Amino acid sequence: MGNYNTQGYCDGSSGSQYFLYLYGTLNSQDISANKSNITVTMNLQRNDGWAESAWTTERQRCSIYLNGSTVAEHYIPIDTRNSAWVTLATWSGDVYHNSDGSLTVTIGGSFTMPSYTRMTGGSISGSWTLDAIPRA
Repeated sequence: MGNYNTQGYCDGSSGSQYFLYLYGTLNSQDISANKSNITVTMNLQRNDGWAESAWTTERQRCSIYLNGSTVAEHYIPIDTRNSAWVTLATWSGDVYHNSDGSLTVTIGGSFTMPSYTRMTGGSISGSWTLDAIPRA
């Protein structure tokens, strides 16, 4: 089944040293209901291996968007030291296809970090065309 991924950078004076990843996974399709079940996940990782990278014990806002609407919002401490792979937010749910079985969704995410980390957050988005559902 057709999955999706895209990559971006973060904000702040050290923002270019981080990768922000957005993944879309097509879990299943229901032909009779003309819908798909998808999962969207946003991940963060330092991209140069520096051990003392951004971290905070303060809870930071991490959001997932679907077609411009917030579908998930998590508040978590973020620690990217030692090139840790951090899952910032994830969402799963159903999306309904057009009458011809086609569907393209805009997925995105954003997060914040305190200014003292020199990586102040980031945002990422992309357009994902799902596998069409056959129509009679």
